[in-house]
Amino acid sequence: APYHEYLIEPSYNLILDGIKIYGRRSMDPDTNIGNSIVHVKEDIQVTVKESSSDNVTYLGRNNNNGEYDPPGGSIVSLDSKGGAFRVEDKGSLRLEGGTISDVAATYGSAIYLEAASADQGRMHLTGKPAVTGSVYLSGNGVTTSAFVETDQNYQPASPLLISVGNDFNGRTVV
Repeated sequence: APYHEYLIEPSYNLILDGIKIYGRRSMDPDTNIGNSIVHVKEDIQVTVKESSSDNVTYLGRNNNNGEYDPPGGSIVSLDSKGGAFRVEDKGSLRLEGGTISDVAATYGSAIYLEAASADQGRMHLTGKPAVTGSVYLSGNGVTTSAFVETDQNYQPASPLLISVGNDFNGRTVV
């Protein structure tokens, strides 16, 4: 059934491996919208991986922009933060593999990392994830600025596009 809120909002840590998750536009025209596919809340970690070439993990076909008019309700504006993932303060996204593509949002067409406190949302990259779209790093100061962590095993399938909410001098990005 069509949705307009988050498609997945786990209450416990979650591993996505060998699953294809299509957002709102997989069932409707490109003009139809839904919030982020996955909402990573405080103290939750979501890990995306591909344990084998036969176990493809994909998130895509989602448009998190604009507003919708629910049946019998008032018009609701989407937050436009993260086409595939929105990661809240103290939330964590770990990309070890998988593909994110064909997503749209004003702030982070692929991923949005929140940084309203010193315990900003976190994203760790390792392995060979493919992210088509931008990663938005929110923030308003040195102690409240989201950033991306990588390790020596990170081999991006394509360049990672990053946009920042406050581009002050000396800000950590990666």
